[in-house]
Amino acid sequence: LYKGSFEAYITALDGSGRERRKEEVYLDLSLDVGGEGSTLLDALKKDFGEPELLSVAEGNGWRPDKDSDKVDAHKGSTLIAEGLPPILQFHLKRFTYEWQTDSMTKVNSRLAFPSVLDLSSICKSVDSNDKKEEECIDLTTYDLQSVVIHMGKYGVGHYYSYVRPDVNSDQWYRFNDHIVEKVSEEEVFEDAYGGEEDRSTAPNGSAGGIPIL
Repeated sequence: LYKGSFEAYITALDGSGRERRKEEVYLDLSLDVGGEGSTLLDALKKDFGEPELLSVAEGNGWRPDKDSDKVDAHKGSTLIAEGLPPILQFHLKRFTYEWQTDSMTKVNSRLAFPSVLDLSSICKSVDSNDKKEEECIDLTTYDLQSVVIHMGKYGVGHYYSYVRPDVNSDQWYRFNDHIVEKVSEEEVFEDAYGGEEDRSTAPNGSAGGIPIL
């Protein structure tokens, strides 16, 4: 249910056609949390959109073969529609290492995500010519079903979750240890997006959630 795959690649830019492609298997997609105002699609496009340039002039060119010279190349990853799992989990990397202080800190930057996620703009299909547009959309569209929240700072905190058992309904529930409460979708998004440095005085004190669709 959770197993998916994407394609990692390196392609030479010298016109030789040399490239290396590999299928990478995942149970969740780990995404960096960017600055204020970013969205889940922004984070996905950063990792699965424009490739990184490996430049010989900058000292990080790609050596296609053991005895070959380094060449300029593009390095990146591509989401494949057919490789998407039935249930798609995202891991938002909200803990980061600070070199200046030699310590781990929590990233509280806001990252918004929708109740319906359409990945068609960043996915490619291996046999798109044989598929109808409706079939591709079915493969790349997800309904938000649950969000896991971390409350607190790095090394200290508490986890709880929001769950929508029926994706055809707007009814959400908050599961916090033994306490289960009905909540609205607006409450879920207000609590799950993050965006404040310190919410310790807020009802749930959270700083962002991990969406599962």
